[in-house]
Amino acid sequence: MEVPSVIPSSPQTTAIGSVSTVPAVGADVQQAAAIPYRLDPDGNLWVMLITNHRGEWIVPKGMIDANRTAEQTALNESLEEAGITGSLDAERLGTFRYTKYGVSLNVAVLGMRVERVLVRWLEQADREREWFVYAEALERLTRPDLRRLLRVLHDRVTGKPKATAA
Repeated sequence: MEVPSVIPSSPQTTAIGSVSTVPAVGADVQQAAAIPYRLDPDGNLWVMLITNHRGEWIVPKGMIDANRTAEQTALNESLEEAGITGSLDAERLGTFRYTKYGVSLNVAVLGMRVERVLVRWLEQADREREWFVYAEALERLTRPDLRRLLRVLHDRVTGKPKATAA
């Protein structure tokens, strides 16, 4: 799908997401993502991943709308895409950048301790969600930047670095 270089005046849905205007090719767009997690009684890190439209395991992520923060966006995307609520860690895990349809996307990534998992949620028909123990979540994520930030999360919340495959 090609993103038009002319920005339409009416809202529409694109392959990049639901936005009030379509980003022009070459635009620099800000996104936010959450890595949802919980710790079991033994202190093991569990991560909730969701699927995208290609069936790949990812984390909730979306564009930061005008007058919204990365934190608000990460919480909102987690609710819409994964049907979860929780609290964000005080410090961001980091950022990464990628290009999609000629648009440069800058993603701020935050850890989110899950407090509630809803039975029904907005994108339930479009996505799967599943809890994975840390090592398996690391294997399921295909984007190297997300894997790197998952390692950061692991070290922060467990207090112990863990040697894992790249």
